[in-house]
Amino acid sequence: WQLTGDNVWLRDVAYPVVSNIADFWVSHAIWNVTRRKYVINGVMPPDEYNYPVNNSAYTNTIANISLHFALTAANVLGEQPPEA
Repeated sequence: WQLTGDNVWLRDVAYPVVSNIADFWVSHAIWNVTRRKYVINGVMPPDEYNYPVNNSAYTNTIANISLHFALTAANVLGEQPPEA
């Protein structure tokens, strides 16, 4: 989509998927009052022998990329992103 500018594909194919991925991450992030930020606990990182892990750098990076892409897509399409 970023190379082709195909907003029809973005709207019909990609946005429903990335929107649901963003919903998944929002549902798994919890506010940590002590740290004053969101955390994602109890995940399996790429090193699956070290399970469970809180705030895996890999998981948090993927969640961040996913949320930003969903927000970008929503803005391009004129969609209102859901409230967290």
